[in-house]
Amino acid sequence: MNQDASPYRIQAVHDAFRVLEALVKASEPMTAMEVAAETGISRNRSFRLMKTMEESGYIRSAAGSSAHRPTLKIFSLGQRVSSKLSIEDLARPILDRLRKELNETVYLTTRQGDDVVCLMTIESMRTFRITARPGSRWPIGRGAAGAALLLGSSEAYRSDYLDRQPQLRERWPAITEHFQREGVTYVDGRDGRTTDEDVIAMGIPLRDSEGESNFAICVTWPVSRVEIDLASLKESLRSSAEEIELELGYRYVPALVSSDIENAASEDRLIRSSDSPL
Repeated sequence: MNQDASPYRIQAVHDAFRVLEALVKASEPMTAMEVAAETGISRNRSFRLMKTMEESGYIRSAAGSSAHRPTLKIFSLGQRVSSKLSIEDLARPILDRLRKELNETVYLTTRQGDDVVCLMTIESMRTFRITARPGSRWPIGRGAAGAALLLGSSEAYRSDYLDRQPQLRERWPAITEHFQREGVTYVDGRDGRTTDEDVIAMGIPLRDSEGESNFAICVTWPVSRVEIDLASLKESLRSSAEEIELELGYRYVPALVSSDIENAASEDRLIRSSDSPL
């Protein structure tokens, strides 16, 4: 088994969700063999899981084919969840805890077109603080939140946008290198590369299961605050981002290790010995 798996995991349920996610992400209906190739789950197991989902109304076979596609039952469930909760509702307690820990302003942003939009701000309790009002906008790529959202956007959008922003394109390799090394974006008003000369900020994208991001969170403080522990702040920011991603269901499916594949193959052989091939 995957060594990161919870001791409470029911493997069949875990595999069923992986099969369903593969079907949802696919641009065309998939057969059990194609699902098996995509997920690493055995063909027999994939077939049985897909048949169970079909009986439950979550997927259906394409006309005249053994391939399957999701039904709108999944969409209906998603609508019910989204009608009860917004990302602001989910993120607020986590960001409020982060603000209390750091006593600096934290905010949640999203991308709309070529703009960053501030969705929520939880301000520092300090007398001298930085803030961004909800609803305020600025160009994507600018600031820690803007860089985080651009890093989390699709490669096609990012390339097109950078082609239209030659000055940002010049700085982009350094921004990317820093993010790959540290896992966060960082801007310092003292370096002369931002219009916000009095501001230091650190940001991180909230990535979905495809690795893309429509949201980012950020911590910001004035340059005069010299006692900031950047390493500790970075870990707190990353931990908060991971917690919000969990709340949103933005989690990568852990890669199979060799023992998982061997177990799946062993199970497949046992099924084949007791049932006719599917």
